[in-house]
Amino acid sequence: MSLKKNINRYVRAVKVRVKKTPYGEIWQNSEYIEKKYEIMYGFRPLTMDYIKKYISEKKPKTTLEIGCGSGIWPVKFKELFQEYTGVDIGMPAIEYCRKKSDFEFIHGDFIKMNLGRKFDLVFSLAVIDLVYDPDAFLTNIVNHTKKYAVIVVARGYYPELKEHHLKWYNRMGANLNELSVSQIKETLKKSGLSENQFKITKQANGEEFTRKKRNVGDDRNFDAVINIEI
Repeated sequence: MSLKKNINRYVRAVKVRVKKTPYGEIWQNSEYIEKKYEIMYGFRPLTMDYIKKYISEKKPKTTLEIGCGSGIWPVKFKELFQEYTGVDIGMPAIEYCRKKSDFEFIHGDFIKMNLGRKFDLVFSLAVIDLVYDPDAFLTNIVNHTKKYAVIVVARGYYPELKEHHLKWYNRMGANLNELSVSQIKETLKKSGLSENQFKITKQANGEEFTRKKRNVGDDRNFDAVINIEI
């Protein structure tokens, strides 16, 4: 084979490898259902306890979860909810949830959604870290919130950042974001909230207990938790 043909083959191969993966591609993989979601949530026992306590105290009639995954909340903790709606970009996850629960599940990209109603409580765990536009994600949460919202930022608490650091991870088809606390505050204010309607706190997640053998840095042992009360 000629040198020119070899070069052309190499160029075509490189183009295939660097082709941008569609957003949300990793969640179209059925292998993520149940097992990997269980592992992911299992890494954050303190965060899970915090969310359970929060929902129990607020006693919402209507609840929206963004990024419901395999339905750990509406299946394992269904007693917490009167009316529950789960949204996920992964169709395999939605199909799985519909088999396991009688609650409502909707497939799609939440950033682009208008569900036509507001919910007493909106919550989301470790989703905003992966989206392509975290500010639009937050704004749409505010748009769908009637009373309360709690958003867990699972890739760390970064009060020193002046703006978000967004990094596209092509293999996943998702971002790996480090979110600026000050930019989150500005986005919430632009969404119509006053400063006394939200707070952002540093929350221990329990990863030091579940991942201590994997040399995870101290910054990964804390989440940023966004609480909204309207």
